[in-house]
Amino acid sequence: MSESFVKKTLARLLIPALLLASLSGCAPADVAPAPVPEAPANPVPAQPSETGPAEEIAAQPMLAVEPEAGFDPYETDSACNRMALELVLEPLFVVSETGELRSVLAESWTVTPDGSTTQVVLRKGVTFHDGTPLTASVVAESVNRASAGGIYSGRFYALESVEATETDTVTFTTSKAYECFPLLLDIPIALTEGYLPVGTGPYEWDGTDALQPYAGWWGENYPAGECAVALQEVRNAEQLRDGFQYGGVTGVCVDPNGSGAVHYTGEYELWNVPGAIMQYVGFNLTKGVFSSKKLRTAVTWAVDRERIVTEDLSGFGVPAVLATLPGSVWDVPELAEGKGFDPAALTASLSSSGLNATMIVSGENAQRLISAERIARQLSDCGIYVTVKSLPTAEFRKALQKGEFDLYYAEARLSPSLDLSPFFAKNGSLSFGGLADAGRESLCDLVLANRGNSYDLQNEILQEGLLCPVAFKTTACYLHRGVMAPLSPNLGGWLWQ
Repeated sequence: MSESFVKKTLARLLIPALLLASLSGCAPADVAPAPVPEAPANPVPAQPSETGPAEEIAAQPMLAVEPEAGFDPYETDSACNRMALELVLEPLFVVSETGELRSVLAESWTVTPDGSTTQVVLRKGVTFHDGTPLTASVVAESVNRASAGGIYSGRFYALESVEATETDTVTFTTSKAYECFPLLLDIPIALTEGYLPVGTGPYEWDGTDALQPYAGWWGENYPAGECAVALQEVRNAEQLRDGFQYGGVTGVCVDPNGSGAVHYTGEYELWNVPGAIMQYVGFNLTKGVFSSKKLRTAVTWAVDRERIVTEDLSGFGVPAVLATLPGSVWDVPELAEGKGFDPAALTASLSSSGLNATMIVSGENAQRLISAERIARQLSDCGIYVTVKSLPTAEFRKALQKGEFDLYYAEARLSPSLDLSPFFAKNGSLSFGGLADAGRESLCDLVLANRGNSYDLQNEILQEGLLCPVAFKTTACYLHRGVMAPLSPNLGGWLWQ
């Protein structure tokens, strides 16, 4: 990173925020997406690759950053920048892959019996890197900025107000009963807007080419020890890969199945980090072949989820029959029994063959196109002849909004509460092909009010064939051995807590 890094970065960041906002949301990544316990669940065991001598591994921790993507935690979608920011900023809570909360900057929380008011009491004695104490007013300001930003805005649609009711108490009021609202508060708390946010985390950053340990940190066990974490500027996926494999970069987090993804080799630990990005098959309920409930429900037998995860997603995913994370507090495993890959059951369910349908998919992501074609082949083998139509992302979104499809293959970034309202609410950001329905929206509300009420919603989705879930994607985190502390993966990020 050059000596003029700060000045160059400031100049690059003077771009309209709308350019960043268009990249995120609370909807699917390819469908105008919006975007984010007890001890966290253990990660997948480390998986060393086949090449790369150990002596080439850097001894000092170093992370990559992409200055052109910006460092506003409520706007930037750069995985590199967010990984660096996770050492600088901290959230109120982190959420495990099972859906449980663990406090970070929060000391405790309460929810009123009607579920519409949540109060969070802050941890005492926490200060920001500039010496400013952590207060409820600062937290309220951060949440308001997140609500207006491109990354987190979609999740806060039910938030009516947030205010500092005492110096250390933040009160959130929602328009509906939301017992699990604290799950949405895994957002970073930053003191100021602008070029570099000021945080409370284990490392502070003044805009130079390194993060420095914060001597006033309230926590213990610095993720990279009590030494500086160097930063290296990269401009693209290839530079990031080369920096990790041949340079000094010691840790990267990437979507290995994202558009433009590159292959990593070398000596490393590989962590499979859980996420709330669901890939699924959607239907047109209002017209065409799949206006038939019987045919929609039969599609579940055409999806070889294990093979899609193993081959198409290269293992970076968890097969899912239900529209919820397997093993989480929302899971209803008994409903999934008998709904897996079974071509014979699909064939037996068809009263006639020779049916024709079109499945649309965003062709700008190779993995989703491959998976769509795999499912289409299986349906065709069983008598429903499906043609896959690959579209540019913008055209794909327009076709969804106009209902110009029989089926579609997409992925959706859900909030940490796994709220499915965007699919079933009127004007929901994911509601295509006639999914919106007041009764289904009410079932979603029951889950928000009490996560134990998920049975009725998941059963409705299965019995009516409203969606056909395929898998929840995971993120790949590559680390050089022995340089940084082991990860504690949490749902949607904030890995080091």
